[in-house]
Amino acid sequence: YIDQPSGTGFSYPITGTDHDEAGVARDMYDFLQRFMSAHPEYSTLPFFAFGESYAGHYIPAVTHTIWQNNNRKPSGAIPINLKGTSVGNGLTNPLIQYEYYKDMAISANHHQPAVGSIVHGLMEVATPICLAAIKACQLSSAACVGAIDACNIGLLEPYTLTGMNPYDMRIKCSVPPLCYDFSNVGVYLAKPEVQAALGVERGARWS
Repeated sequence: YIDQPSGTGFSYPITGTDHDEAGVARDMYDFLQRFMSAHPEYSTLPFFAFGESYAGHYIPAVTHTIWQNNNRKPSGAIPINLKGTSVGNGLTNPLIQYEYYKDMAISANHHQPAVGSIVHGLMEVATPICLAAIKACQLSSAACVGAIDACNIGLLEPYTLTGMNPYDMRIKCSVPPLCYDFSNVGVYLAKPEVQAALGVERGARWS
């Protein structure tokens, strides 16, 4: 388990924070090289990379960098025995995925549609606005806050207001906003003995 990108969880950057997939992939590959160098007994074991949600951006970038360098064989690099990769519920291409949020909201795969015809109609109107904002964001990072607002308000909020779980549309969202109770993670990582084992700086908080 690794906190990434740098600056999240207990991780911290040495020079600047990552702001795109290329930076995340570069830093993760560097970490893996250092880890394999420090623990050569693991260097030949099968390596699998898994992630969910926004890791739909990070996992493909990281594994592609591993694959590239395994083939390029940079001087001094330790080959990583990449065997597989998987992404669950991944946000990989917002321009494609957000187009179908309106359809997901009225889907009926072993459950009732989450929204009625009026709300679905409003989501249809909001969809081209959201997609245009995403395209603008891809051209200029200054437009990304506007894209987040346009897409979340127009396409996420209508579903959220139903109280249903977006990860399992058959059930209610029991612990908003992520619908599941992850509090034990924070409790565990706040334990002094855990932080000591991880080499966390004194006073650091996992966030």
